[in-house]
Amino acid sequence: MLNLNLLPPEEKRRLQYTIWTRAVIAIGGGLSLGLGVFIVLLLPAWLFLKAEEPALFDALTFERRAYSQAAPGVASDVRTLNRLARFVDEHAGRRVPAYALITEVLRVTPAPIRLQEVVVQASPGELRIAGFSATRQALLTFIQSLEGNPRIASVSSPLSNLVRETNITFTLTAKLR
Repeated sequence: MLNLNLLPPEEKRRLQYTIWTRAVIAIGGGLSLGLGVFIVLLLPAWLFLKAEEPALFDALTFERRAYSQAAPGVASDVRTLNRLARFVDEHAGRRVPAYALITEVLRVTPAPIRLQEVVVQASPGELRIAGFSATRQALLTFIQSLEGNPRIASVSSPLSNLVRETNITFTLTAKLR
């Protein structure tokens, strides 16, 4: 297709200038319109905040006053919590890690034995176990498994645990290392 342009160069420049002028006017008008809409929508919020400013200032003053009056009580609470934290820190080294010990006891418990009670006492350093064993042999195997644990020094069992051959209700006491 043949494209002929019969406009002189001076007219072409004027036409280009007109196109750019209209584009700048359109973009500027759009930006001005957007800014105007933004201001109109923001105006109610600004007016509301201006009306609420004294009330917010009064509330802030009240909170500051309440905080300054409560500060001595807060300092006392902080001191109490610090004392408690020091107490816990001092006694943390003497505690027995009971979860790992109980998990190990449950792991070595044979099938014919049902445990009813496992108590870890940190102050005397002992573990009390109560339960039911279907056979004497299962109970003896369980006692040997406990004695093989590196965290248990010794296991004591009353003779009454070993009198019966079957259906034994037992109690064991293990000294911890």
